[in-house]
Amino acid sequence: MIIDFHTHIFPDNIADRAVESLENSSGYTRAIGGSANDLLTEMKSAGVDLSVNLPILTNPTHFEGTIKKLKEQNEKYAEILSFGAIHPLCQNVKEKLKIIKDLGFLGIKLHPYFQESDINSIENERVLNFAEELDLITVFHTGTDASFRDIERATPDMIIDLVKTVKPKKLVLSHTGALGYFEEVKKYMCGISAYFDTSFSLDEMSVDLFIDIVKSHGADKILFGTDSPWKSQKSYVDYFNNIKLETEDKEKILYKNALKLLKK
Repeated sequence: MIIDFHTHIFPDNIADRAVESLENSSGYTRAIGGSANDLLTEMKSAGVDLSVNLPILTNPTHFEGTIKKLKEQNEKYAEILSFGAIHPLCQNVKEKLKIIKDLGFLGIKLHPYFQESDINSIENERVLNFAEELDLITVFHTGTDASFRDIERATPDMIIDLVKTVKPKKLVLSHTGALGYFEEVKKYMCGISAYFDTSFSLDEMSVDLFIDIVKSHGADKILFGTDSPWKSQKSYVDYFNNIKLETEDKEKILYKNALKLLKK
């Protein structure tokens, strides 16, 4: 079994435009299209059983409409599990998180860059605290972001500050802890109270460094993720399968940790 804990899909009518806009701002080229059907086709090719879709709410006033569409996605696609979307500057954050919980969503995604809020800001701390109270998973974009090359909003020291303050149990830090800061992750972040997912990072560091992070942080706190449509699921699965880790550790990373976290 394989669970991809970090993917993105967009509504069919805007998928191509949305991905093209991100290509232009980041300089990256998509591996596949950005629609649900594109992801489902890729999943079949890669042998991925479940993909977690992580939507980003860029405008706090769009909460109701976005949540409605995400709920419809979860009802339509059995193989794609969409998390809820919230903005740290939303009014009545706790009430909105309760709505997300009551609608059956298992978690939320926050993005310090696109939401213009440092990862250790009071607003993000508040959201994470409330999410923990409601037993919701919180996934944060971490490290650098190619669309915001001159800004730092999620560095290792900021992340450590947030984790020490909140002491979360269901926090997922994308991009193996902090994209672009992998040596710092190894030195300072391994062992903190958070999961790391491998999205857009597995092939961005040396294999030896990734193995060191797995051993230092613990294979039971690593989640397989790709960041599709930016990385190919097929390529990532093949790459991961060639890494020399114990079979049990590979199984934990590919699906067992995700099943436990999602309570599947």
